[in-house]
Amino acid sequence: MVRAEQRAAEAVVNVEQKAVEAVGAAKQRAGEAVTTARQQAAVAAAQTRQTAVDVETVFEGERERELARATTTAPDRQARVAERVVEPAVRREIREVVRARRRLPPDVERKIGWLAARDARLFLLVNGLPRTRALNRFFVALALVTNAGAAWIAVLGAMALANHSPAARRAFLSAAPTVFGTAWGVEGPIKGRVRRRRPFMTLAEAIVIGGRPRNWSWPSGHTASAFAAATIVARDFPQSARPLYAIAGLIGFSRIYLGAHFPSDVLSGAAIGTLAGLAAPPLLRSLVPPVARRLVAAWW
Repeated sequence: MVRAEQRAAEAVVNVEQKAVEAVGAAKQRAGEAVTTARQQAAVAAAQTRQTAVDVETVFEGERERELARATTTAPDRQARVAERVVEPAVRREIREVVRARRRLPPDVERKIGWLAARDARLFLLVNGLPRTRALNRFFVALALVTNAGAAWIAVLGAMALANHSPAARRAFLSAAPTVFGTAWGVEGPIKGRVRRRRPFMTLAEAIVIGGRPRNWSWPSGHTASAFAAATIVARDFPQSARPLYAIAGLIGFSRIYLGAHFPSDVLSGAAIGTLAGLAAPPLLRSLVPPVARRLVAAWW
C-alpha cells in the first residue's frame, strides 16, 4: 500500500514537472514568435517607409525636371509639358512660370519706362516662340553668312558676273561699298556711341541660341546691311523687291529669335539700312572721279 502511494506520488510529481517544462517551452516559443513577428513588422515598416521616401524622391525629381524643362522651352511647348504632369499643383506651378516668362515684373516696367517695357515684352514674345533644332540651326547659319553683308555681296557679285546687263553690274558696284560701309558704321561708331546692352544682359528670361555677341546691341548690324542691299537691288530690279525685303525681314526676325537684339534694334537697323540704300548710290557716283568714271563707264 505504501509503495503504491509512493509510485502515485512520483507519477504526479513527474506529470507536474513535465507540465511545467511544457508550459515553459510553450512560453519560450511564444516569446520567440512574438519577437520574430515584431522584428519582421519593424523591417516591413522600414521598407515601407523607404519605399515611400523613394517614391517621393522620384516624384520630386520628375517634378523638378518637368518644371525646369517648362522654364527653358518656348511658351507653346510649355502648355504641352504641363499636360503631361499628373499632379495638379505642379501643373499650376508650371503655368505660372509660363505666364511669368511673357511679362516683366511691375517694378521693372516702372523703372525702365513704358516704351522700353513694351520693347522688352515684344522681345520676350518673339524670343519665346516655339523652336526646333532644325530651325535653330537655320537661323544660326543665316546669321553667320549674313554677317557684315558678306552673303549679299557674294550673291550680287555672282549675279554681276553671270548677268551681263548693266543693271546687275550697277547694283553690285553700288551695293558692295554701301553694305560694307553700313555694316562698319553701325558696328563701330554708332554702337560705340549708344552703348546699349544686349537683351540677354538685361533680361534673365532671354533665350540665347548660338554664340553671345560681345559688342553692343543698338542698332542691328545684320538688319542694316540686309535692308541696305535689298534697297539697292530693288531699285534696279523692282520685280524682286518683295522677296528681297522678305529675306531682309527674316534676317531681322532671326536676330530677335536668337536672343541677340531687341525689336527696336532691328527696326532701327532696318531704317538705317533703307536710308543708306537710297542715299549711297547717287552719293557714290558723285564722289567717283571723272577718270575713274570713264574707266568703269561700261559697268556703272
